[in-house]
Amino acid sequence: MKHSLLFISLLFLVQFTMAQNIETTVITIDLSRPEKNSVKHSDGLNKLVVKNRHLLAISLENGNPFKYTYKLTYQNISLFDSDNFQFKEEEKGGDKRTGLISKGLKDIDTIQKIDLSKKENVVSELNLLKSDVDKFGLDLDDFILKISLVDNLDIEKFKKERTKKINKFNTLNLYSALIENAIEKLKIVEPAILEKLKNVKSSLEENQTKLAKTNKIDSNAYILPIDINGDNVDYVEITLERIDKSNPTTPEIYKYKIWIRGGLKIDVSAGTYITSLFDAQYSTTTTTDANGNTVNNSTITKDDVGNYDFGFGAMVNISLRGGSWIRPTINFGTLLTSNQKFQILAGGGFILGKNERWIIHGGLSMGRISEIKNTFVADGTTEYDLGQGANVPTTNKFKFGHFFGVSYNFGKQKKNKNP
Repeated sequence: MKHSLLFISLLFLVQFTMAQNIETTVITIDLSRPEKNSVKHSDGLNKLVVKNRHLLAISLENGNPFKYTYKLTYQNISLFDSDNFQFKEEEKGGDKRTGLISKGLKDIDTIQKIDLSKKENVVSELNLLKSDVDKFGLDLDDFILKISLVDNLDIEKFKKERTKKINKFNTLNLYSALIENAIEKLKIVEPAILEKLKNVKSSLEENQTKLAKTNKIDSNAYILPIDINGDNVDYVEITLERIDKSNPTTPEIYKYKIWIRGGLKIDVSAGTYITSLFDAQYSTTTTTDANGNTVNNSTITKDDVGNYDFGFGAMVNISLRGGSWIRPTINFGTLLTSNQKFQILAGGGFILGKNERWIIHGGLSMGRISEIKNTFVADGTTEYDLGQGANVPTTNKFKFGHFFGVSYNFGKQKKNKNP
């Protein structure tokens, strides 16, 4: 029994672990008039950052698709080295008839009680219907014009007004159907009456098409989640284009940098370094005997050329991304000294800046340097027979020292565009 319970517990734990969702960071941009919280971060942060293990999604809200076309694109950008939106169609249903067309028009119950068994009543109601449809068309055009001119649409107010327009249209449509049915029953064939009915039906079809366009709107548009985990980039650049439908040739362009936080970032920089490893330099002095005559022996003296040499080199910088102006880094690189010798560098430092970065380095330098052979001493007193030319015998040794320096990235930004 105990083993069965243990097995069931382990199975539940495995299933629970497997059911964990991948987290998505959602940054919402409010397209209405700017306010304190116009940009919202799903994690409650006050910076445009995203964890490297999270998916990134951008959402737009409170836009006005009747006046503007909105276009979002994104690029993954490394400092060292277009998705079009279709607004979702509103789900059908949910609109309730208010029962009134407009001021002075009949409601549905009144229309259904109209006596259309007499020709004079049918003609009279058809004239009223024609007038009501014309008024409705003007009112609908004015409504569409207004929503096409405002920069930002009040969605709740818009939906309420749209519902009223739909209800008015439904009532007019029913009114038209009842009159058309009465004309057919009474077998009215006067051309003027039939032409007026035809005009009414044509106007209703045009208004239905206009209403259908207002029904295809959802102010909450978005980019689906983007996977950035594993990409050696610094930030994701989101470009929002707001295109005025009345002047589509000059779009307004807004850019947002979403800095990636967490994970390792590898950069390459170049700079100037100072190293404690360099070739030693020696001087020789010929010796004389007791009578002042020059002999073949010489003394060796080490020249005082300081404690450091300089050079130029390149560095690979490995750091934790944080979207901050300063962060620590581990460095590996090479250095070419002033006497054209390579050294290997390894150490740490700090990266300063975001778009443009200076890196301060320090650490261990390694390389081969020239020093006097162990059998000789450069004390200025011990005499040696150095032969013709008095050349100091030296040998190359691999040694360790230290270095420090400053580097900067001179390369252009690298952009990886979205597919």
